Amino acid sequence: MAWVQRGAVVVIGGVSTMLALFVPSVYGMFIMAADIIYVIMLPQLVAAIFVPFSNTAGAGAGFVMGLALRVAAGEPLIGLPALLRLPLYSEDHGQLFPFRTAAMLGAFVTILVVSAAAAWFSNRFTTVRVIQLEEDAMDSKIPLNVVNSGPVDADPQDTNCTEDAKVQGGVLIQGAI
Repeated sequence: MAWVQRGAVVVIGGVSTMLALFVPSVYGMFIMAADIIYVIMLPQLVAAIFVPFSNTAGAGAGFVMGLALRVAAGEPLIGLPALLRLPLYSEDHGQLFPFRTAAMLGAFVTILVVSAAAAWFSNRFTTVRVIQLEEDAMDSKIPLNVVNSGPVDADPQDTNCTEDAKVQGGVLIQGAI
């Protein structure tokens, strides 16, 4: 883990140095920092505070989408051409469309969609496992809260044994799933 942190420090330091060398003014660097906060961090903050189902998968996808949309819109301060020509694009004046707001909204919608999909898939497959355990408990006439009080016969190497189904102390409790 220490090598990941060291690598991240080197990469971020290199990118920061390149920005400092190629951005002609301090004002331009301030605008770029504000863009990063507005396009990437604001949607994640709003989702974390106000959206109860937001999760890590949604935040990561929103980060990537916001960054991709913002870079694709171009940045004249560092000579980055516009790859994505939004409505009202002008060859003389560049992007006249509020592309920062569009990138921010795109990131926020991505967070919502990916978080909802991840939560749905997670709940769906967890529910299937609980239903299977309930059916197994009913078939064996064992109370649901204690499925196996002896040694666990599930093989941890078994591909059907999920991380959710790990048994602690030889007892599978209903809330463990």
